[in-house]
Amino acid sequence: MGTTRCYGETADRQCPIREDCYRYTYPHAGRDYFGGLPYDWGTKSCEMFISNLPTEEEIRTAAYHIWQREGQTEGREEEHWEQARRACYRSRGRKELSPSSAHSTACSGESA
Repeated sequence: MGTTRCYGETADRQCPIREDCYRYTYPHAGRDYFGGLPYDWGTKSCEMFISNLPTEEEIRTAAYHIWQREGQTEGREEEHWEQARRACYRSRGRKELSPSSAHSTACSGESA
């Protein structure tokens, strides 16, 4: 069973947290959609929200795999971190990368 997708907007409203929600940015086709927006404007929250921001642990693990794949070279920690961060963001459908630290497969568990 896949992740139910959120349209993120209706004819008269746009969900204010859609760009940060995995249900909106999920990058794969063939998804089921909610019948309406699950966001509640009264409480300014969404029960169905799933953050699309990768955790530091996910980025760290991806950077470690990049380091291993590239021959365990020392002194390239920042480069590996940045590659891993970008890959993790892309794998979650993020359109913009927030500043911090590229293989697109690093966070998806695929090998090059």
